[in-house]
Amino acid sequence: MGSRNPERDRLYASGRDRLHRYIEEYTLTAICRRCGHRRDLHIELMLKVCGQQATLAQVAARLRCHQCGLREPRLQAYYRGPRRRPER
Repeated sequence: MGSRNPERDRLYASGRDRLHRYIEEYTLTAICRRCGHRRDLHIELMLKVCGQQATLAQVAARLRCHQCGLREPRLQAYYRGPRRRPER
């Protein structure tokens, strides 16, 4: 009997990834390439605005920094799902 290995299923915010894959176990953060301003994204809201089939690259193309105005920030995915317990 096997168990699910969350390390194998982890996503790393590739531009081709579909946004809906990040809704359950990830937090997406937009980071400005010029000034370093950070903002957490609400994935459910982004799905409504961009559509169910939107990719991360399409979402990043629509974003703009609120401090300096630069477009297309870098998207960083933070895994917040279940962790594997260390073996004793």
